[in-house]
Amino acid sequence: TFFEDLVLKLNTQDVKGYEALLMIPHARHIAGQVTFVNDKSTPLVNFDQLRELGWEKSLLRKTHIFYSSETKAFVNVDWTRMGTNGKVLQDFTAFYELTKLGDSLKITYISAADTPLTIGIDES
Repeated sequence: TFFEDLVLKLNTQDVKGYEALLMIPHARHIAGQVTFVNDKSTPLVNFDQLRELGWEKSLLRKTHIFYSSETKAFVNVDWTRMGTNGKVLQDFTAFYELTKLGDSLKITYISAADTPLTIGIDES
């Protein structure tokens, strides 16, 4: 699936592969700030910074599709960032809007929160 491919690209630190999953332009709502990325030269992931924080890999815990059609999907994803010591560094939730462009899906919007996003989700 799209998100299994995304986590593989993250965990293998495939910068070009990861960046190819995001549409330019796209919007990000992370850490209380909304940014619009409309410059193709803008770095979209910083693995050096993640490694400095002790990150080793990310785990895809759960996905929930709120809506999907032929051209668009709204998906909530629960993630875990694991440290080199095998301990959890961070659990967080991210909401994605995916849009079909040509033959592939691209991320057009990301919103992330440290606490699980539970609105509209069956937690059982």
